[in-house]
Amino acid sequence: MVNASNVGVELELAAIPLLPGAIETVAAGITSSIHPKNLQFSIYIKNRLDVSHFPNYQLLFDPQTSGGILAAIPAEKADECINKLKAFGYKESCLIGRVIPAPEAKSRAITII
Repeated sequence: MVNASNVGVELELAAIPLLPGAIETVAAGITSSIHPKNLQFSIYIKNRLDVSHFPNYQLLFDPQTSGGILAAIPAEKADECINKLKAFGYKESCLIGRVIPAPEAKSRAITII
């Protein structure tokens, strides 16, 4: 999605909501059988070597939670969208990143902050 749109993305790792016990599970070395295959996509993350030691980084590649409920919307509509989602019962809805102009190295379009 990012490369095809000719943009970059900054993801705020600490802003991503996690299920209770997720960090402890990953820290114990327990991951899905598909996790290693999904982890191959980390090559698109520009600063992966700087952030890969954080336990919640590994959860970005969990096949059960890695983007299944991720949406990109115009920045000026973000607050309204999040408020409506929360009103409909999606209490964990939040802003976790932003779209930025395309980076020079297009193969590394994602930065984690």
